[in-house]
Amino acid sequence: MAVRIAAAVLTAALVASPVANADASTYGYAGDRNGWAYMSELARDGWPYSEYSDVYQMGLSLCSQRAQGYSESQLVAKALRAASRAELGAYGVSPSDIAIDSVLHAEFHFCPQYLSGPFGR
Repeated sequence: MAVRIAAAVLTAALVASPVANADASTYGYAGDRNGWAYMSELARDGWPYSEYSDVYQMGLSLCSQRAQGYSESQLVAKALRAASRAELGAYGVSPSDIAIDSVLHAEFHFCPQYLSGPFGR
C-alpha cells in the first residue's frame, strides 16, 4: 500500500516537477547516448556518486526496463527505493528528486522514444 501511495505521489511530482524542463536541465540532445552528460546532470542535481560506468549502466538499465514495459512511474518508484536505501538524505539530497531525475534523464539520453513525462514531445 505504501509503495502505491509513493508511486502516486511521485507520478504527480513527475508531472509537476520544476526540474523536468528539457531546455533548462539537460545537456546534449535527446537520444545522444551521452553518459557523461547524464552523469553531469545527476551530479548537478545532487547525486553523490561519480563512477561513470555505474551511471552509464544505470541509464541503459532504466531504458531496458522501459522496453520491457515498465512505466515511468514504476521506474521512479523503484529508483526511490534504491535512493532511500543509499541514504542520499545524508548528503542533503532529496531521494525523490534523484529518483525522478535518474529516470527522466536516462530516457532523454538513452531512449527518447519512451519520453512521455515532462521531457516528452
